[in-house]
Amino acid sequence: MAAIGLAIALAAVAAVGVAATISLPDAACNAGTEMAHSSIPAETGSGIAVPGHDHVPLAGDSGCATGTSG
Repeated sequence: MAAIGLAIALAAVAAVGVAATISLPDAACNAGTEMAHSSIPAETGSGIAVPGHDHVPLAGDSGCATGTSG
C-alpha cells in the first residue's frame, strides 16, 4: 500500500514539473532551510543556474514554498 502512495506522490510531482512552485506547510520553512537556501548559490561562476537552489523551501510573502527563485 505504501508503494502505491509513493507512486501517486511521484506522479503528482512529475506532473507539476520542475519549474512549478509548490506550497508547503509553514513548519517546512525554518532556520535550517533558510540557511541551506542561502548556502546554495543561484548560479555557478560561469552563470549557469544551480537547480538545487530553487528547490530548497523558502519563506516568502505567500508562505513557505519550493520551486521559487530568490
